[in-house]
Amino acid sequence: MPNSTFKKFNLFKLFFVVLLFLATSQVRAQFPYFQSFKNTTAPGVQFGGTPGAFLTAPSIDTDGNGYLRLTSNQGDQKGIIYSNSYAFPSAYGLNISFEYYTYGGNGADGIAFVLFDASVTNVVPGAFGGSLGYAQRNSEAGFSGGYLGIGIDEYGNFPNRNEGGKNGGVDDRLPNNITLRGQGSGTTGYPYLTSVQTTALNPSFTIAGGNRAATSTASTGFRKVDIKLTPRALGGFFVTVTVTNGGTISTVINNFAYTTVSPSNLKFAIASSTGGSNNYHEIRNLDIKVDSATLLNPIAVSDSFTGCKGVDATSGDITANDNGSVNTLGTVNKSSVDLDPATAGTQSSITVANRGTFTYDSSTGAVTFSPINNTIVGPITINYTFNDTYGKTSNTSTITYNTHAAITNNTITAPNTTTFCGSGTPGTINGSAATGGTTTTLNYQWQSSSNNSTFNNINSATGQTYNPGTVSSTTYYRRVVTSATCQDFSNVVTITVDPTPTSSNAGSNQTQCETATATLAGNAPTVGTGTWTLVSGTGTITTPSARNSGVTALGYGANVFRWTISNGSCTSSSSEMTITRNQTPTASNAGSNQTQCETATATLAGNAPTVGTGTWTLVSGTGTITTPSARNSGVTALGYGANVFRWTISNGSCTSSSSEVTITRNQTPTVSNAGSNQTQCETATATLAGNAPTVGTGTWTLVSGTGTITTPSSNTSGVTALGYGANVFRWTISNGSCTSSSSEVTITRNQTPTVSNAGSNQTQCETATATLAG
Repeated sequence: MPNSTFKKFNLFKLFFVVLLFLATSQVRAQFPYFQSFKNTTAPGVQFGGTPGAFLTAPSIDTDGNGYLRLTSNQGDQKGIIYSNSYAFPSAYGLNISFEYYTYGGNGADGIAFVLFDASVTNVVPGAFGGSLGYAQRNSEAGFSGGYLGIGIDEYGNFPNRNEGGKNGGVDDRLPNNITLRGQGSGTTGYPYLTSVQTTALNPSFTIAGGNRAATSTASTGFRKVDIKLTPRALGGFFVTVTVTNGGTISTVINNFAYTTVSPSNLKFAIASSTGGSNNYHEIRNLDIKVDSATLLNPIAVSDSFTGCKGVDATSGDITANDNGSVNTLGTVNKSSVDLDPATAGTQSSITVANRGTFTYDSSTGAVTFSPINNTIVGPITINYTFNDTYGKTSNTSTITYNTHAAITNNTITAPNTTTFCGSGTPGTINGSAATGGTTTTLNYQWQSSSNNSTFNNINSATGQTYNPGTVSSTTYYRRVVTSATCQDFSNVVTITVDPTPTSSNAGSNQTQCETATATLAGNAPTVGTGTWTLVSGTGTITTPSARNSGVTALGYGANVFRWTISNGSCTSSSSEMTITRNQTPTASNAGSNQTQCETATATLAGNAPTVGTGTWTLVSGTGTITTPSARNSGVTALGYGANVFRWTISNGSCTSSSSEVTITRNQTPTVSNAGSNQTQCETATATLAGNAPTVGTGTWTLVSGTGTITTPSSNTSGVTALGYGANVFRWTISNGSCTSSSSEVTITRNQTPTVSNAGSNQTQCETATATLAG
């Protein structure tokens, strides 16, 4: 669209700009340019000189706190920076500013801001000393392609024509001055234009601030120079130079008319030099802008793009049809596109209430519209502007989003069977006939996914319906309908294929005494999920889904648990295991010991178990237990002597309880024979002579009379202290409960008789009787 500023541009300037554009169509302006020189790099400028300019960070200052040092406080130095990239057409004005720091020496020489012909390829600075790296000196050439040198001269020899044979100027040194010198080449030219001595101004100030640390206007040593170059209609520039000293801004050169026609394009440089005297010369915060007042507004042209309803839509490069070249060497600065010119700053996005958001991508020049939902339709229009590479803002134009017709009726229907175990053939997935779109032809494409997230096209599946054939894993299907650039996704149909579950293994059976808790030990499913259930008995499963779940409150006896591994539609796999909780058995009591004679049978008398089962076993001796599990079992074939039987009551894994009973079967003892009676005279001792028992044991006892049995258990025991007369002894053979056998023997001890006296002899006659008189 027409630009009113462009219409006002005078014909001479228009003609001049066209010539410049034709002559320099391969060059592009890249302004504004700013460089702080505080860091370790300074993109966009070249360094040169003898010994050469350099950044003080990080060798002298820390990164972020450095300066550009042009010279040190040594004699006969010159340093320079210049731009190979940043050129500007001389048809436009230029505003330049930078801070400078002059200190630490004995007062020489100064700094020069230089404009030179952009076509110069071998950039060489001018001479040392008062030439400030711009003007010639005797046989030493001035700045190559130099067009204008603005000297910031503390020592005073830049305007002095008698120092080094410069072209024109004052006759002697002019300390503290700003001087302009014009165009030159080699040792010719660089003419003196004008000078102003700053110490002659009111208020006066020195060129050198003398304080490197004076980095703000609060310090009296702070120095900053501003240069304004305004193009003259007939060529050349009006030059204005102001200096900020401390907090005071002083105009030193005011709108000086430099009438020499400049080269088509110019580049900048900053030079500095010392001679017999010296100073440190440093700068910071260089800022160069093309004067906006001398530029035309670039032209923004309206754009539109169309998207599909409900989805993000992206335009092409909206700057492609814009005109960023109305200013010579200018181009569109894509990073400057502003989608909301009414708001301060550059807005790369703007939200239209209740509609959506426009977002600009400076790398592509494209705008994306994101609707808030799928009901939003166009047209939706926003404003935008852009800047060219000079920073000049375009007119305000528009970007409009329009909407394609929506695709509708895109629905698919699942077959009758959609769930299988292992694999299956579900049959056809039917789809409705879609409608809408931007064209009369709607295209179908079936897609599948294994995760319901990432879908891929199915080869040759472009019909209204689709038959997937045999499906061996769970698969998600949808249909994409496209019309021109729009597309619509159907609902999703899921064919579920469940893998056969892992075979169940409930683990080994467990047996425990009294403990009411246990840990299950089913196998871990590779496929499917497991669940414990109680089949019989009692018990609480703490975590039914855990293969190693705990169990509490187990009942006494067998408690059966089932481990079932299931997976969807597949037949579950299950197995069982039994946890037997045993109760402590009843305490065993085998009954009282028994003794019997000769009888080879007996009846046991153990206690009846309340808990557990009892079993009789033979511990020692002999005997046949007729019913070992019966507490009152019979016993046959008892051996003679002690026969020990054990009554054990057991209950599973619990410790058994046992006790013992002895049944003693005694044999009939040997028949006793106490031996023959004995008679003896006066002797008070004797030896008994009972028979030796084959069965049983014998014992002598005194029945009557008197006598002491020395060894009662010996069949041949001695006897002492026999009394006179008959002494009766009994020999008893006994064997347990059997009837003893006994017999007796009498030992008669006779006393010596009285001495006989028969009396006197008698003689009688015929008498046939007599009386003895013993």
